[in-house]
Amino acid sequence: MFNKDSLLEMSQSSHSPHKIIPTLIIGGHKVLDVGCNTGMIGKAILEEKNAIVDGIDINPDALSKAGEKYRKTFQRDLYLSKLDIDNEQYDYILFADILEHMPRPDLLLKDSLKYSSSR
Repeated sequence: MFNKDSLLEMSQSSHSPHKIIPTLIIGGHKVLDVGCNTGMIGKAILEEKNAIVDGIDINPDALSKAGEKYRKTFQRDLYLSKLDIDNEQYDYILFADILEHMPRPDLLLKDSLKYSSSR
């Protein structure tokens, strides 16, 4: 099992994925934020795009903060290469700052396809 990250804060750099990703989301869609930590990217999406955002993370303290804004949160160990969440379809599945930490990101991406509305 992976050791949980500390609580993270939003990067203010205009070159950060934290700033770029919300600009790419179309409003009113459903978003799954994988490795969401405190929900900093999802919060920006909610504020700017009026989307529905759910999140996955291993850290229960971080998920508690994300849960203040997100519709649903799931505590999962992604080292198992499975999301294992409610059977739901998402328009966007975000993997910001997470895949490079996974032992088999290919398996995690393959598993995520069953939750994609565009499959």
